[in-house]
Amino acid sequence: MTNSKDSEAVTGIDSDRLIAMLPQKEPMVFVDNVTAIDYENKKVCCSFKIGGRKCVALEEDGSMAAVSLVENIAQTVAIIITAESLRKHEDFKIGLILSIRKLEFFLSGHLPYGTDVRTEAVISFADDNGVMMAEGTAYNALTCEKIISARLTLLKPSDEKIAELLNNQ
Repeated sequence: MTNSKDSEAVTGIDSDRLIAMLPQKEPMVFVDNVTAIDYENKKVCCSFKIGGRKCVALEEDGSMAAVSLVENIAQTVAIIITAESLRKHEDFKIGLILSIRKLEFFLSGHLPYGTDVRTEAVISFADDNGVMMAEGTAYNALTCEKIISARLTLLKPSDEKIAELLNNQ
């Protein structure tokens, strides 16, 4: 995976645009920057600073529970899906977490305000129905220590499936 300070050169799309296209909006955004995308291997690397933006998972002291980084991993996966959709000139509206497996915590408790998190994710399987499997790990960006890892099963529903889900409410 290529790394660069200039994420637009790495991804071909600027980080702010990708993040703005996520289904999540402030204060639910858990990604600050897209640092690398490997389209061929469906890998992505993102960064997130605890307390760097308004976020629903922050405690009063600005810290964040490590478990909250499951959402950070899911949004990191959504970045690669969004970027691939843009490259193919397709619309990406929403993704759903179907299951979380093999959730491992390497750090219990809270991450202090100002902690820099690097999250890496890879999509290992995708079918024609929009079902995907991905693995992701969040690290302390300064020490490279693992914080949390998880395997996610996700659904990228078609427009027809979204309409069906919304009409059956």
